[in-house]
Amino acid sequence: MRELFSNDSGRTGWLDHFLSLLAGGLALYSVGPAISRIEIGNFFLILFITGRVLSWLIGSLARNTKLVQWDGAIFVFLVLVLMLGIGSLNSLFSENPFVSVFTSVGFLSWMMVLGSFVSWRDGTILFQAVPAIAIFGLVGCYDTYRDVIYTFFGFLLCIATLFARINARSMLEFAVASGAPIARGNSRETPLAALRRGPWRSVAGPTWALLSAGIIVLLSFASAPLVRVSVQSVVGHLRFPVPRSIKPASSGFFRTDAGSVQIGNGPVNLGPEPVFRITIDHPRYLRTGIYHSYTGHGWQVIDQDANATVTGTNPPSQVLDSVPQMVEQAKREIQNPEVLPFTIEMLTARGGLLPIPGELETVTVNTASSKNVDGTVSLSQNVNLSTPFVGTALVP
Repeated sequence: MRELFSNDSGRTGWLDHFLSLLAGGLALYSVGPAISRIEIGNFFLILFITGRVLSWLIGSLARNTKLVQWDGAIFVFLVLVLMLGIGSLNSLFSENPFVSVFTSVGFLSWMMVLGSFVSWRDGTILFQAVPAIAIFGLVGCYDTYRDVIYTFFGFLLCIATLFARINARSMLEFAVASGAPIARGNSRETPLAALRRGPWRSVAGPTWALLSAGIIVLLSFASAPLVRVSVQSVVGHLRFPVPRSIKPASSGFFRTDAGSVQIGNGPVNLGPEPVFRITIDHPRYLRTGIYHSYTGHGWQVIDQDANATVTGTNPPSQVLDSVPQMVEQAKREIQNPEVLPFTIEMLTARGGLLPIPGELETVTVNTASSKNVDGTVSLSQNVNLSTPFVGTALVP
């Protein structure tokens, strides 16, 4: 164990590069599932491994040259180039996934990849943990990759050990500079090991850092359910007043006087009564409405039945004319489409829309319901609730 965690004569060694490779690799691997593009995560991972191996070779072969002192400056230069050329790098992918909320995680991923080629000293190796931690924070916010907790705990173990090793080498440099006596017991003993036989023998090393991080991980797994249950028992009794300027949800799905829909303008007060029952293969997201343009105050709703009767606002004619083509294009873009049968029993007509599990193909309608040009189904207040809606939808 001591030989495994001993520093290589006070210099950055192969184990430090391996710990950095493993920690950064776990962060970059998490990017793929988080953006639903596994191949991009693997692409970053391969480049990162290549960069880490190259940095290890440069650090080993050129350790006595001035080149090793320029790693930080080269790193900063690459980051500046990345800021100017991030668009060109993202164009390497067939479909750029790093848009909108994913822009930051794309920049951080490229930052780690480029930095892996010029990280051969302690400072730059440890700095790679900064974008990695930011990546884990973003992936946790996206909440699209639930297993990120395991990759983060693996990252934590690697970084804790790496930090302890680098810190020990820094302490060794200070000790030597201050004139601390270092007497080696034999020729194979490193200066740090010799120093620890003296007054430094009780200083915690990488082994203790690894054990401490492991204990934190185990306590997190064991105590998290207990903390969640305890907090829920208290928070469940708290009630927060609703600001007077915000109205609760209405039967019109936040429909405003101008015929638009406000989204994310909560709080939403949901009632306990069921709205419908659906029979499908497994739980899926359901869709009721489609919105075509943002007005600055809300989203305009495409709500036109087959008889060209527009309710609410009147969308521009060119928008209505293009809706059928948009629906067909959406169906064509579904990869490996599957025809999903569904049966929906509406228990109330509130809301006036039928929830559909995908792109609507067929559905049974009656006189109190109508199929719209955008693939949605409108319900009137006098719809026959005793007759279920039976249809099919296209899903991936």
